[in-house]
Amino acid sequence: MSYKFGLVPPHPCPYIPGNEAQNIVLWPDEVIDTSVASHLNLNGFRRSGDHLYRPHCGDCNACESTRIQVANYQLNRASKRCLKRNQPLRIEWSSNFDAEAFYPLYEQYITQRHADGDMYPPSYTTFEAFLGPIFAFNCYLSIYDDKELIGVMVYDRLEDGLSAVYSFFDATRAELGLGRLLILKLIELAETLQLPHLYLGYAVDQCQKMQYKGDHHPQERFINGKWQLIPK
Repeated sequence: MSYKFGLVPPHPCPYIPGNEAQNIVLWPDEVIDTSVASHLNLNGFRRSGDHLYRPHCGDCNACESTRIQVANYQLNRASKRCLKRNQPLRIEWSSNFDAEAFYPLYEQYITQRHADGDMYPPSYTTFEAFLGPIFAFNCYLSIYDDKELIGVMVYDRLEDGLSAVYSFFDATRAELGLGRLLILKLIELAETLQLPHLYLGYAVDQCQKMQYKGDHHPQERFINGKWQLIPK
């Protein structure tokens, strides 16, 4: 396959303070369908809104695209406890973007967890452009406590797996481990659909907020143009 790409201007790195980041992006007039998204995903790209991009930061290679081998996934103690603790919660899967229900939770999450990031202050316009139903392969996992929405995972259904785009949840319920639960439920769905991989985006070992990705195994990372198994 042949695509056109562009290089965005350098900007402050969101993961490593003091570093400068730069991305290569799929050209805006390229048609993005499941096949295109799947092919680029296999080559270390990531989706953000209607853009497919990959870090292109000169001498820095800290961002490593990460995926979980679904069939061989190993539940650790923390994950087993998380699933047991949250058995009463209700899970829903949908391709419908329920903006009216989702936005208040998103706004609360950004305000409480990411007030130091470039997504703060939250706005409905940014929320819709980032997480709305842009492509046919966009999907949504929702977690409810009775009738109360407490967690959402936005994900893409691709040819060889599911790709976690972004999650947001009730940050006041830290004891539930909702971020972990959303990942575990995506792994369960991928297994049900007989898809081999769950893509978790970029792992950045130097970034504390990204450390949770290293808690899931077997894990592969896209390093030097190849997917490589990472030891625990």
